Amino acid sequence: MPSRYGPGIEGCPTLPGEVWTSSEPTWEAYVAERTAGLDEPLRAEIKDIICGLLRADPDTVTLTSRFVEDHGADSLQFVDMLASVERVCGVLVPPEEMGAMTTLGGVYGVLERVR
Repeated sequence: MPSRYGPGIEGCPTLPGEVWTSSEPTWEAYVAERTAGLDEPLRAEIKDIICGLLRADPDTVTLTSRFVEDHGADSLQFVDMLASVERVCGVLVPPEEMGAMTTLGGVYGVLERVR
């Protein structure tokens, strides 16, 4: 079944009333549009924190690269990341949202929902 988010985007979540508006039909573009509410300086700071904790090159940490599978993160790094991001953003992430924080795009999405 074709996705409503663009050609070849199998598996994109379908939310009521959502329409694909990007001219770039990729999963990265989908995630970028869904997390556009965070300003660029904050996004950069969050990415810097995560890259530092993962000891990863910022070019390899994309919106969709997975912290555990692609970057070898462990549970202690996740706890450090969560605490650092909460402190920088001035929020507390509810436990039910933590499962979505497996990628940079997931972190941005959770932060948008809890801000």
